[in-house]
Amino acid sequence: MNLSSVTNALGTVKKATNRITHRESELEKNLREATSNQNWGASNSLLHSIARSSHDYHECHVVMTEIWSAMSEKGAKWRRVLKGLQLLEFLVKNGSDRIIDEVRRDQYKVRPLMDFGYQEDGKDKGAAVRERAKAIVELVSDMEMLRSEREKARSHRDKFIGMSSADSYGGGGSYGGGGSSYGSGGQGSRSDKYDSYGGGSRYDPHPDHQKFEEMKKKRDDEREEKSNKYDRYDDRDDRRRRDESDDRGDRDRRNDRDRRDDRDRRDDRERRDDRDDRRRRDDDRDDRRRRDDRDDDRDDRRRGDRDDRRRGDRDDDRDTRRSG
Repeated sequence: MNLSSVTNALGTVKKATNRITHRESELEKNLREATSNQNWGASNSLLHSIARSSHDYHECHVVMTEIWSAMSEKGAKWRRVLKGLQLLEFLVKNGSDRIIDEVRRDQYKVRPLMDFGYQEDGKDKGAAVRERAKAIVELVSDMEMLRSEREKARSHRDKFIGMSSADSYGGGGSYGGGGSSYGSGGQGSRSDKYDSYGGGSRYDPHPDHQKFEEMKKKRDDEREEKSNKYDRYDDRDDRRRRDESDDRGDRDRRNDRDRRDDRDRRDDRERRDDRDDRRRRDDDRDDRRRRDDRDDDRDDRRRGDRDDRRRGDRDDDRDTRRSG
């Protein structure tokens, strides 16, 4: 016996001891069965029972704690990891919206399993785990796909509820039309056996029409109540998602409007700066032109004065020569 076998045996004993000291609830028992490391899967009735429990806040926490625990197992317990992913995918499609919110928030716990690997007897046992983890991440990331899958799951769920109700009240068993315990043989002995209770056999294989109608009505009422309950849950989840989508749309529109306003203000500021630059350049050009005109006028006056002095000097020289 190697160390690994001893460790697994001690772990099993410890878990059994904890179950004895702590009385297991029905939900905990279902979760233990649904995420066991045994080579068989969970039944539909078990999965639907867990999905119904997920609509309770406390029980939803219990469910997700067990699922995260199963998904954190290492290679040798790859079946438990796979069952945890299968249960998680089922709850994403059939459970409460809290499941979807938590999976979206804690995707970092699922994404590492997209690279899960384990070899057993030369076979890759991690392929199913990788595919299931990838499917869950894609499902919670695509709103349209998620809505479609939940719609399909609700349709299948309605069929499942109808079948289970029919089995509870259908032929065979306690209310069957002649089972093996109450067959055609020994009619006299059967009557003698139950005559002491009055009115013949307690298990009358032919209930009267009124009783049958009552049973049928009860079954239909239960089916409709369950269907309405799931519809209410789904409608509430859809409304919440629509509200969240509308809020995101409003935020996006506000952000787009703010970006447009900022762009318009920036464009206005740039146009205003360009206009001011052109005005300054025009003013500078006008100032230079005026200065040049003043300088030209001054130079013209100076030349005129110089010419006048020269003419005056020539006239004086000519007058002096004449007088001499």
